[in-house]
Amino acid sequence: QSENSKGNKFHFSGFLDREEVFDLTKSSAIAVFLSSVECFGITLLEYMRIGMPIICSKESSMPETLKDGGLLVSPFDEASIIKAITDFELNKNKRLRLGEKAYNNSIKYSWNNTAKETYSLLNKTYKEFANKNIKLN
Repeated sequence: QSENSKGNKFHFSGFLDREEVFDLTKSSAIAVFLSSVECFGITLLEYMRIGMPIICSKESSMPETLKDGGLLVSPFDEASIIKAITDFELNKNKRLRLGEKAYNNSIKYSWNNTAKETYSLLNKTYKEFANKNIKLN
């Protein structure tokens, strides 16, 4: 256990296997994802897929992924983070509604779709090169 400069206590559990992480996440009331730099938030998508109510950074690609499925805040604005947590704490219906939206938004993401779209792009690119008689080594 540790305590930060504001007196908040944290428990660092060390390494957890996948099932333990899933159980811990699923038993939480809300997810708070405040990364300020992400290419794609796979952790955010995992929260979405289990229908978690999410408080999320409005930086980087996060709003594009989450869409209307959570509350967006600045990861640098403590007051807006506190306001969002309080809003979720006081409004169970909002938590449930946004958790459901997050889940519905997550459905369009799948490894199968990603593989198909990647193959399609590579095939299209190859055909464009072939039509221009550009040789690929």
